[in-house]
Amino acid sequence: MAVYKDWADFQATVKEIKGRARSEFLEKVKFASVENASPLPNTEARRAFAFAQTVGLAPKEYNCPTCEHPYTIEHNAESDRAGRLRWIGPRYSDGCWACNGDKVTASNFSFFQNTRMYHWMDKLDCLVMWLADYRHKTIVMELSNVNHQSVDSWISKFRETAGDWYDAVSPQASKKLFADKGPNKVAKPSASRPAAMKTAPKSSKKTATKRAPAKSTKAKKPVGRKFAKQVKKTINKRVLIADESFLNKRKPGKLNKCARPQKDQLWIWGAVLQGKSRTHFLFRILKHPDEAANGKPRGHKEMLENISLVNLQKGDTFVSDKWAATISAVKALRRSRGLTVNTLPHEMVNHDASEIVNERGFSTNAIEAKWSALKRRVRSKYGGRLPSHSNREKWRCIVNEFQARCLLSADHSLFEDHYYYVPLLAGIKMFAAA
Repeated sequence: MAVYKDWADFQATVKEIKGRARSEFLEKVKFASVENASPLPNTEARRAFAFAQTVGLAPKEYNCPTCEHPYTIEHNAESDRAGRLRWIGPRYSDGCWACNGDKVTASNFSFFQNTRMYHWMDKLDCLVMWLADYRHKTIVMELSNVNHQSVDSWISKFRETAGDWYDAVSPQASKKLFADKGPNKVAKPSASRPAAMKTAPKSSKKTATKRAPAKSTKAKKPVGRKFAKQVKKTINKRVLIADESFLNKRKPGKLNKCARPQKDQLWIWGAVLQGKSRTHFLFRILKHPDEAANGKPRGHKEMLENISLVNLQKGDTFVSDKWAATISAVKALRRSRGLTVNTLPHEMVNHDASEIVNERGFSTNAIEAKWSALKRRVRSKYGGRLPSHSNREKWRCIVNEFQARCLLSADHSLFEDHYYYVPLLAGIKMFAAA
């Protein structure tokens, strides 16, 4: 348990918390102690509010909206069992008529809004565990002094905040991600034959003539398919793979083990950058048939809008299945950007014919693996409490939370594609921005 001299020492130490583990938060914040805490008491609520002020989850000061006169924070121990922190306006003639003797609860305009003061530290602890991707049962057990309804409401609010944050940053994030040059390119080999097959340079010295061996009657083997794939991949700068998937299938699967028919089929579209699928990907829940153009959520206009988000450039290769709307959307994109079949090739995989890899060595396995990771997470984290098939707002929060975690947890996850740990300071910045 950490012991601090005063609140200034507490705030200076809190700034250095890296958030690698919950134990650091418990030691330096939750179970810490401040020796010279006057004039405010050394309570959990006061430490929680000081921590929130330091990291940007609560305002450091509050001014009158009319005359901009600063308020002072005070603790009223007689208001309820845990006391209450309030912003107190100036008294007598120092301020205007609006702020003279005014009182504003400190939880307003902060992370603790609509939360009891004696639960402020518990809410922060819940946030730390949620960012560290703790299981729901573990969070409820650790916060044994809080009823599970409150914990559920906090976690739901965290998910909504993460979804709204990703909606705000996704346009800039997608442009930044898909403007990347992609994996490092290899030197372009000769398309005729491999370097190992090239003949050695002729020597200037004369050598003894040898009888040439008899020519074989067997036909020469063509260049291997593996080499052809290598040549194809080095010609283009990037390979972007796109596909669609169900989130509520009619057949037994990851999210619907009972195979009950769904009236509203929830479609999701996604794209990944080959070689960087861990962080360079984009998911979008397609519109409801009543809201989509011509009543087709997978129609031409919808596909063209989705493909435009991945910032296809000259020399890229686009890989997808043979869905008619996707094919027509790629053609329209070429016409609008002055590209051709050679400058923007479209590789197609015939899923109807059970084709996995086409004849030129391209497949959609990268995006299929991303669908699998998303559905595994949804099943493990929301099993038994999945949203309704028609509740697109909650499905949007689930998908956006997955993308936000992948975006913020780059280079921090402990287990690849199974553990989406978000550093404490990165997660707090997300909530402070919201």
